[in-house]
Amino acid sequence: MHSTTALATVVSMGSFLLASGSPAGQSSKMAIQLPTGGAAVTAAPPVPTFGTVPAKQAGVSDLAAAALGDSNVVNDCTFPVYLYVCDQSSCGAEVTVQPKSEWSAPITSTTEDGVSIKIGTTSGEVEKPILQLEYTNANGLIYFDASQVNGNPFGTWGYWMGDLSGLHETCSPPCTDCSFVYNTPTDGTVFNTANTDSIGFTLCAA
Repeated sequence: MHSTTALATVVSMGSFLLASGSPAGQSSKMAIQLPTGGAAVTAAPPVPTFGTVPAKQAGVSDLAAAALGDSNVVNDCTFPVYLYVCDQSSCGAEVTVQPKSEWSAPITSTTEDGVSIKIGTTSGEVEKPILQLEYTNANGLIYFDASQVNGNPFGTWGYWMGDLSGLHETCSPPCTDCSFVYNTPTDGTVFNTANTDSIGFTLCAA
């Protein structure tokens, strides 16, 4: 997860739809100041602690975890895409997302363990070129970003990133100058939303 020490600016947002389309309505949200940390390269890096995390109360179940949101990848392309879900130690099996279909999984990150969803256009290539949805769950919020540090596989088609609270950030072809995207370890934006929210990419829909 990228965690640059910079207060992100207020951004305009529309509704996050798990399909292609335009945002419906506008609202505003501010990304908060984050601690310094490294950028993901081929696996999600160590994620710093975001303040003090309250200790779990004795006898309290993990029902809160069941209420976490989802991470989503909508493939609006005319070809399949391939993704891997990686934590700081390893990546899961390759998942194929067919054209005009959607992949979804519950948020699994903890404060100390960020997740990187690595997405490409070639089967069997987890490293480059990949587009990454990076996130961590801390203090009731999901902190998330888009990373092209390891390549720009959707430059021809574009994509957008959003959440169900109204974020809608578009990266149009050739996807080389999208201000919210990390192309280096220091040049993108980390957003946040409630950890009961859902976040994701819609590919080939810019």
